Amino acid sequence: MSIFHIPEIVAIVGPHLSTRDLFHFCLVNKLWNASFTPYLWQSLPSEPASPTPIYLLQIRRIKTWARFYALVEADILYEQHHFPSGDNGGNGATAASFDILTSRSKSYNMPFSLPALTRNGHWIRALTVEQSSLLIPYPPQQYRVVSLPPLDLNATFTVDTTQVLHHRHHHNLNPQFATPEILLHVFKRCPNLHTLKLIGTDIRAAEFYFWKRILTVGLPSSIKELDIELTTDIPMAMSTILPMLFRQCSPALQKLSVMIVKRYTYIQTRGTDIDTRQDIVDTPLPAMKDLSLKYVADGFYPPSAARFLSRCVNLETLTVTMLQPTWISAMKAYHQLRRLRVNNIVNGCLSLLAIAIVNSLPSLDALHLGLSGESIRRRKLVELVLATVLSAGRAGWRSLNLPLCGKASADALVKHCSTLEELELKRMDGVTGQHLYQILSTSPWLVKFDVEVVQGTLARISAEDFIDLDPFTDSPTPWPCESSLRVFRARIGGIPRSVACPPRVPQVRSPGQVEDIQRHVYKRLSRFTHLERLELGVQSVWHYYSSSQMSQYQEIKDKWGYHLDCLPMTLQSGLQILEPLKELRELNVSSMDTSIGVKEVKWMVQSWPRLEAVKGLTINNRGKMEQDADRWLRTNHPRIRLEASMDACKQNDSGNGTGGAGAG
Repeated sequence: MSIFHIPEIVAIVGPHLSTRDLFHFCLVNKLWNASFTPYLWQSLPSEPASPTPIYLLQIRRIKTWARFYALVEADILYEQHHFPSGDNGGNGATAASFDILTSRSKSYNMPFSLPALTRNGHWIRALTVEQSSLLIPYPPQQYRVVSLPPLDLNATFTVDTTQVLHHRHHHNLNPQFATPEILLHVFKRCPNLHTLKLIGTDIRAAEFYFWKRILTVGLPSSIKELDIELTTDIPMAMSTILPMLFRQCSPALQKLSVMIVKRYTYIQTRGTDIDTRQDIVDTPLPAMKDLSLKYVADGFYPPSAARFLSRCVNLETLTVTMLQPTWISAMKAYHQLRRLRVNNIVNGCLSLLAIAIVNSLPSLDALHLGLSGESIRRRKLVELVLATVLSAGRAGWRSLNLPLCGKASADALVKHCSTLEELELKRMDGVTGQHLYQILSTSPWLVKFDVEVVQGTLARISAEDFIDLDPFTDSPTPWPCESSLRVFRARIGGIPRSVACPPRVPQVRSPGQVEDIQRHVYKRLSRFTHLERLELGVQSVWHYYSSSQMSQYQEIKDKWGYHLDCLPMTLQSGLQILEPLKELRELNVSSMDTSIGVKEVKWMVQSWPRLEAVKGLTINNRGKMEQDADRWLRTNHPRIRLEASMDACKQNDSGNGTGGAGAG
């Protein structure tokens, strides 16, 4: 008896196998084939187990579809041979028809086997389709894909794909136009499809026909998650595809994600929204929990979007590019909405959000906001409105991602530390190290602390505040987030150096002061025992600043732009104190004046067994120690990713020489 006779073991092993492993498992014997075939067909194309670059995903998707498309062609030709539309009412092959065909095949002593897609299509749960992959053009005959001669049961059936290739060039000047009939045929063979992703374009008339045909005939009612990525030349407010999609959404749909990419963003789209009235449906969508409507271009949503929002009465997550004034009435009914993401905030949009939070949205506890050019220009006014939004939260904020944060916003934020789990701050005008210290020392559920230091601001945690010594025990005071924190991304400054430094860097005032402060900072970090990402070398892609701030800010950097008042990250300074961080996966020392040598990286590899990446070490203008450490890691541990910092890349591109200063 094999262990795979036990279904529970198959259910545990199957999801963790790669496509290659599943393929080989299915070839072992009949038992293994029956056990693992459902997992082999579960997702097309199969999703990789580890993070994969986008270009590799595209190559993988193309290769998978090239193989899958051959199966679709075989299945279509098989149906055309055995079940002409006139014999089966135009609905294709059914189970009863296949039973009849089986009996007829036996009477003629003809071997009979159903196509692979027909046999295994019911196992497919997730499907990703690119419109460009469906190369057969739509034919002039309605509902017909390929015209073939009648079936001769005395002849052996063979699939001749050349007929399909030849048919591509008939009835159409462009053989690359896609046909919806291919996709509808796949839908017919996948009765248990749960997740569908469609990637395509709406530029030519034939491409619009594709979307209209798919949406009007109807998507499979079994779909629970639908993701559409559409590239178009038509402004979003004028498109009729969205109203058609809203009308055809099944009541069982739980998640809908739509991304509209407009190719020519310079075309003005203001005032061009057209109410097509093609979505006038009052049927509520009680199962809809997650909705994402995004566009990449300057534009507005069609009027049908507001009507569709009013149907999603149980929505829990909403992601949009910007808020529309007509949505406020629909959002008043969102008593279960918990997560809201607005990718492009403007002053008016933020004011609408403040009104909605004050008057409704009692369960909202996660807010992610994006930045726009108008927000940067009017950041003082936006910051005041943002403070009102934070103060209006009634459920207590659990997750916050704020593009702007000033003193008023920081004061409002500190009041919600008792519920805070994830915090990401970008531009911090007026945020002090004391604000950051209060958040860290009073947040019992904090998992992610991500503070991006912007050039021109002094939003960093001072070493004195970060250490937070207990005067009685001379050890760091326990913080409630020590057992929950997974990500720490912030700059710790004010650490003295024993070498000559600029005036703003704290100088040695007593013997042993440098060593004591550095070891206390290491001790504080070592108390975050579940830490997975430690980024002390924080840098920002934003480069706005005032002249008065920048004149002071540059004093704590050397000529290469490295921070001088930071941890040296050497064993001599106390790096070994961080040994309790056994779950650490990523270390970032970008823009830090460190002296990490071969000894240090050897210790890191031995003490942090899960280490996967070290950022900021591979910099050409570092000293010889860092270059030796980089070479040793590449030679002995190639699995560890070595990434240079953004500032270092700019320095290398500008042709700077080598020879950085080491840390004391």
